[in-house]
Amino acid sequence: VDSTTLPPEPAETPPMAAPAASGEFAPEPQELDPRAPLPKPPAASGKFREWNLDGNLAIYGFDVVSYFNEPEPLKGKKKFSVEYRGAEFRFRTELNKKLFQREPERYLPSFGSWCALAMAHGKFIGADPNKYSVYQNKLYLFKRGAKKHFDGHEAGLVPRAERIWDRHLEETLH
Repeated sequence: VDSTTLPPEPAETPPMAAPAASGEFAPEPQELDPRAPLPKPPAASGKFREWNLDGNLAIYGFDVVSYFNEPEPLKGKKKFSVEYRGAEFRFRTELNKKLFQREPERYLPSFGSWCALAMAHGKFIGADPNKYSVYQNKLYLFKRGAKKHFDGHEAGLVPRAERIWDRHLEETLH
């Protein structure tokens, strides 16, 4: 199959298997019925949260710019923090802070930093900021064990997760 086209979707897809004891996902993607209600992410006080947060802190304080300009992600420092769309983002350096302020959408983790593979399955599951992939200049975070099921399948999983996320945002924010 060419990486730009998806194979035809089966008429009926079996439900995703339950996570294994190790916390890994079953590799087979689950296509959601477009009419079915979407699951809601965990939220404080019943309010919608765009971000998977630790308190008000985005991605456990990791510097989102460092995923793009360092060999590995780095923890940010409180003195280089910025609030953006209700979340506190921390940066390792003043330069990274300024890069983010200039182009925040370039550095934001996809799907509010929820696990990208889980999102492709229609689920909101928290991600480990040390488990990540930068694919087509976008940052994707994963729950432990999920990244290996995502790698190599990005061409099919990313558009599916984007449809689910976009639908969620539309239903929740409008």
